[in-house]
Amino acid sequence: MSAAVYLATSLYIHRLAVEERAIPVTRRNAHRLVLAGLRVAMKALEDLSYPHGKFAKVGGVSETELARLEISFCFLAGFELVVREETLRAHWTVLREGKAAQVLQNMEVPTLRLDRKPREVAA
Repeated sequence: MSAAVYLATSLYIHRLAVEERAIPVTRRNAHRLVLAGLRVAMKALEDLSYPHGKFAKVGGVSETELARLEISFCFLAGFELVVREETLRAHWTVLREGKAAQVLQNMEVPTLRLDRKPREVAA
């Protein structure tokens, strides 16, 4: 995969977990979140992609689970998957200069409430 796919995946997860706070990143879901992000970014940005079965096998999940993860990720991201080159360059600069860690340190971390329903995705 190209570097743009990895950057886009990082950007998607940053948007979902930090900016929108749509999904918490935990030890239990980080692997699947990255796997789904890579699959979606690869499909959105590149002409060719690895076969679904091979991607699932390398990722350590079933093909059915990968399909579900991919669909869920797309809905969480609101199907806003195409990323402009300028956006990727800006995200790369933030990561390279270590500003992402500063942003996370200055953020107010919300308490995870299990009694709340997940946010609804606008159609």
